[in-house]
This record gives sequence, structure tokens and C-alpha cells, in this order.
Amino acid sequence: MLCAQGYNSTQLRLVTSSDDATACHRGRKGSAADLNYPTMAFHAAPGKNFTARFPRSVTNVGVPGSVYVAKIVGSRPGQTVVTVSPRRLAFSHLHQRMSF
Repeated sequence: MLCAQGYNSTQLRLVTSSDDATACHRGRKGSAADLNYPTMAFHAAPGKNFTARFPRSVTNVGVPGSVYVAKIVGSRPGQTVVTVSPRRLAFSHLHQRMSF
């Protein structure tokens, strides 16, 4: 993500304390949307329709049988449509990883 923001190897080493100076040169550059944070943001042009996708993964750190149900907060009806698919994740075991 830092590579996508324009950090060079020297700056990356200062921020991450990593000795791996080639990290930005391997594979695809990421973006802020790739971070697995609970908050998601998208810059949309005023008056234009848009679609944004934020794939996320979660790992069950609770007990087997734990259930995650998506809760949408801050959406204004008639202005923005937010959907989560699937809305419900049912974990069968500890450390199970699922995506939504």
C-alpha cells in the first residue's frame, strides 16, 4: 500500500523498519482499498453514478459456531445504496477464514 502511495525503498525502510528494500518492486502495487480495515472510503465524482467494491476477509478468533452479520452504518436512504454479500458468515471452527 505504501508503494502505491509513492514511497521509495528508503522511505519504506524508515516507516516499516524492514530490511527488504525490494518490497515495492515485487508484484502488483496495492491501493488504500486493499487494506483490510473495517472502514472503507471511495472518492466519487459529484453527480456521477459509481460502483465501488471492497473485498474483505475475516478470521474467526472466537468459538466454533460464531456468526458474523454485516451491519451497514451511515448510509442515507435514497442517496447511496450499500450492500454486503454475503451478509452473514457462519464459522465452523477457530481460525477459519472467510471473505465477503
